[in-house]
Amino acid sequence: MTREAARSPGAARPPLFSRAFVLLWIAAFGFFTAGNTVLPVSSRFAAGPLGADSAGVGIAIGVFSVAALALRPVVGWASDRFGRRPLLILGGSLTVAALVLHLFVTTLPMFIVARAIFGVGDAFFFVSAVAAISDMAPPERRGEAINVGSLAVYLGLAFGPFLGETILAARDYTSVWIAAGVMAAATTVISLFVPETAPVALRPKDPDGSPNAAL
Repeated sequence: MTREAARSPGAARPPLFSRAFVLLWIAAFGFFTAGNTVLPVSSRFAAGPLGADSAGVGIAIGVFSVAALALRPVVGWASDRFGRRPLLILGGSLTVAALVLHLFVTTLPMFIVARAIFGVGDAFFFVSAVAAISDMAPPERRGEAINVGSLAVYLGLAFGPFLGETILAARDYTSVWIAAGVMAAATTVISLFVPETAPVALRPKDPDGSPNAAL
């Protein structure tokens, strides 16, 4: 078949919404909803119960982005070396750990540490999710796949803050951390069922030279 025939209006398009793609999309939506649930609440928590000044609040909020940005180049390499799925699970697990630590925060330094771990978890999950989406997509639908995948990020950004504010208004900070932690834990469980998508050539190999089946 020629390239022109493959691109003709009558040619069948390869499927995009496979089971793996849908599972990853749901996991990503849950992950970014969880992260954005605490977004509008964190600054209030730092300024209120922790009594931080404006500089302290800025550091506590900003350390998340600093940690996430600093780790992303390393995570990109690691996702090629070890695969996407382990990093999805690691990112979700670190996020759960960060939110559990939120429950025990009593000082600003503790909160900064929790936020930093939160940022590291975000880096692992975000980079590996984007890579996996690109892996799953048929070459001629890769841009479409990335666009659909990005909806998980933006829908999480839309629903998360509303959810966080609603829970805080009805209950307390602890309830916000728990709700976000439950969502992050569910995300991690779903990630267990997302198959490895990294190209075989990029995966670590056994001593005999064959791809490592453990991933």
